Amino acid sequence: MVIEFTYQRDRAYARRLARATTTRLRITCAVVGLSAACAGFGAFTADPGWAVLCGMVGLWVGGTFLLTALMLPWQVARRAPATSYRTFTYRVDDEGLAWASSDLRSWVRWTYFARVTERPFCYLLWQEGGHTAWDIPRAPLTPEQDRRLADLLTERVRPATRTAVPVPAAGQAEPPAEPELRPDHQVRPSAPAADAP
Repeated sequence: MVIEFTYQRDRAYARRLARATTTRLRITCAVVGLSAACAGFGAFTADPGWAVLCGMVGLWVGGTFLLTALMLPWQVARRAPATSYRTFTYRVDDEGLAWASSDLRSWVRWTYFARVTERPFCYLLWQEGGHTAWDIPRAPLTPEQDRRLADLLTERVRPATRTAVPVPAAGQAEPPAEPELRPDHQVRPSAPAADAP
């Protein structure tokens, strides 16, 4: 199965993408900012004079973090290089994902990705450790292509789930250990028993 399409990103797409990929960072900034602002407000309203200075610093730090949490998607879109907004040709097949523009070309095998997140405007492909790697825009896809792509991503990227192993009744032998799944979804044999020579 091969799906090919072209798409030109714009700043609105870049902002949506930044919102989707920086959620944890923005939550962290908001929590730190709110904590610093609350501590600063508490110190600002205290009686000793030095507490007012600490309160002002806390309010300033808190406000900075809160503004960072709110403005991050716009900053990412504004600072993106011009090459990010060129027309790209995407090619999705059973082996991997490729994209190319007039001066860039790249291809990645599906085993590189650990998971997929589906958003209304794109599919986000994540590396191990939660780092975003690629996005596949959904706007240029037909409904049939979108369905086929979702099926392919489910098959190739999302980790396989293990089936439940029945628990043996008392007096029965333990079932053999299941092999571990590697990140590239290939089965690796079980480690040898500790008492083996």
